[in-house]
Amino acid sequence: MPLVWFYLPTRKGGWRILASDSQINTVKDTAHQRAVFHSDAALCAASATYPKKEQEMQMKKTLLIVTMLCVLFMGGCGTLGPHVAKTSDIVLNQEAARPTLMVSMFIQNEQDENAGVLRAANNAANNAQLDTIGADAYNQVATMLAKDGFVLSTDPPQAKKLGESKMAKSNAAKAGGVWYHPDGATAQFTKVSINGDYSDTALTLRDQEDLEEHFAQISITVGEGSGFAIGRIGRFYPIVYLRILILNNQGRAVYKTYLVGEGDKNFLVTDRSPANMKIAISRALRSRTQLDVDTMK
Repeated sequence: MPLVWFYLPTRKGGWRILASDSQINTVKDTAHQRAVFHSDAALCAASATYPKKEQEMQMKKTLLIVTMLCVLFMGGCGTLGPHVAKTSDIVLNQEAARPTLMVSMFIQNEQDENAGVLRAANNAANNAQLDTIGADAYNQVATMLAKDGFVLSTDPPQAKKLGESKMAKSNAAKAGGVWYHPDGATAQFTKVSINGDYSDTALTLRDQEDLEEHFAQISITVGEGSGFAIGRIGRFYPIVYLRILILNNQGRAVYKTYLVGEGDKNFLVTDRSPANMKIAISRALRSRTQLDVDTMK
């Protein structure tokens, strides 16, 4: 009867030889076969070192790849955090007073699709106050930008040349947590793929009589954070993610910022009332003074 050996890996990285009872009994019949059995076992144990080393090398390669990916990921994420950036020819001070058209501004309350009755009712109540929240947010952003030398203003006919959707500004949209400034467009700035600037956007918007005019796009996304919570039981608060992008008259991005602020905590549901949203937005804008200003190329 031919011998068929089964080699199984052990927890310690070695190999174990298995054979059926009938095969083992056959081996035990003669001393010669016993010698063959032991010599085969020794040979297998010796040869097991090669696959073991191969496994170790493969594991080292895998760990190296994972480490490199982590480094790249962390390095890339650094650019995604709160920041302020400007071009080298822009001076950030109040005296600059650059006329800046608010082209588009929107607020989006992230909605929990699986929310219970209490949270759904809270979301509906918060969304119903987006007009008040948006108006206050505009005033706060305008105050901050003025300190950096951009005087924000509205001109509905000029801004809406970029594109406006009535549906995006409807009551149904607000009920779903999306608000657009009534004096601005709903379309967003679009880069030109050839040279990477926003020249087409500027060409659509600009007034040739004012070559110093700038164009601003403001977006605010509102998420949810929690202090100590077990499931839906705990204290929750709104997190504001505020982004501003400003172009010059030629469509070149000259100023951009990404700021984060948190509102006060509330039990069971997130308080996105006008009062608490004002706190969250003001904290986001206040963090602007704590950030170094990077230079865009």
